[in-house]
Amino acid sequence: MNLMFKYMVAVLLCIQYLACSNEIKEIDSFINERIRTQVETGKNIRIIYSDSALVRVIVHAPVMERYTSFTEPKDEFPKGILVEFLDGNKKYSAGLRQIWL
Repeated sequence: MNLMFKYMVAVLLCIQYLACSNEIKEIDSFINERIRTQVETGKNIRIIYSDSALVRVIVHAPVMERYTSFTEPKDEFPKGILVEFLDGNKKYSAGLRQIWL
């Protein structure tokens, strides 16, 4: 009985060892298949970008969708976007507006 138990444990450990893989590509594809892309949605978004403690860009959007995919995260603005570029004195220097139809 004791010998049979040791034999079964040894067989199970061998199977488990042989089933493991450390290939990065295999692990990434395994994770990608099981992680569903999640979407975070925000309304009336205002994002402020700064550099060296100076506000440089302000982004406004009525709706923002952030896709948190493992391989390709991205932000989309399905109802348009307004980007304001500011100079060193926080004064409007240029802008960009995109409206999706």
